[in-house]
Amino acid sequence: MLVLPPQSYLGWKVSISIMHAIVAGTTIYRLVHRFQFHRAWWDDYLVTFPLVLNIVYCLLAWFRFAHRVVDTSTASQAFRVLNSYWLSLLPYQLSIWSSKAVLALSLARIFPKGHGARRWSYWLVIMIYETTHCATGNGRTIFSIIFLVMACIFGDILLIGSPLALFWRVKLPPIERRLVLAVFCGSIFTLVSAIISAILFINDSIFPGEDYILILIGFCNIDAAISLFVCNLTILTTAIYRMLRRQHASRNAIQETMETSYPASQAFTSSERPTDFSSTSEAMRLTEISTSSSLSQTRYTEWSNVTGDIFTSTISYKSEQ
Repeated sequence: MLVLPPQSYLGWKVSISIMHAIVAGTTIYRLVHRFQFHRAWWDDYLVTFPLVLNIVYCLLAWFRFAHRVVDTSTASQAFRVLNSYWLSLLPYQLSIWSSKAVLALSLARIFPKGHGARRWSYWLVIMIYETTHCATGNGRTIFSIIFLVMACIFGDILLIGSPLALFWRVKLPPIERRLVLAVFCGSIFTLVSAIISAILFINDSIFPGEDYILILIGFCNIDAAISLFVCNLTILTTAIYRMLRRQHASRNAIQETMETSYPASQAFTSSERPTDFSSTSEAMRLTEISTSSSLSQTRYTEWSNVTGDIFTSTISYKSEQ
């Protein structure tokens, strides 16, 4: 049997605090951006709930592990209260499942009203709510731990598979298609975290050691932080994408200016000039899916006018009859 060595209480607390600080910063950036441009929707209102839970959960970890506890039977009453189900596992469950609901609503907002993909996203929210109700209603037994881990894995698989299925027929340029799928398949990170937790706490061949509670709460904090971070990928990745495109357009403009200052004999030929991608497709704002304006496809009503999301171009969608 593999027994883990004693853990550093300060190391764990500092690590999870840094993670929660980064995730809280990205969430605040998301909210400021959405409300600043008047694009707030249900997912933005709901994301404040796991944000508050994560901050409280991090503070509880600092108070719970003020000093090393070897024997929980002789621990203080304050430690027993902080280590109770209501202050240890319940906030964790509410945080990760509300984060999953936010991600499902983020998927729903990019489809127009009445669209089948939006209805399916709403069903995802309902299933997540029912799973949360079942998970929080179980007792603190080995069965409840197995059920909780399997429920997390099942929810992550749904949130990974749904974007793949819904965007399968959406025609986008290759770069933006990969971007969209990468954003909405971010639940892979939470899936990996859930699998690692299952290996550590369900596998009989591994014993976390005397700091079992510290490792358990630490992994719960990590999982909660990752779940909330995944919700903000729709903002972060498209913000980085837009910044890179602006830099690319700026470099092309500078290069064209330099070319015009050279003699004609030294100028680049048209076949040697780098392609200016900024002229073939419109700028992509946050949480936006855009297509090249040169694509000769049937144009549908701009989704931003229907969903209130931040789109500046149209999506061509060919439905199967």
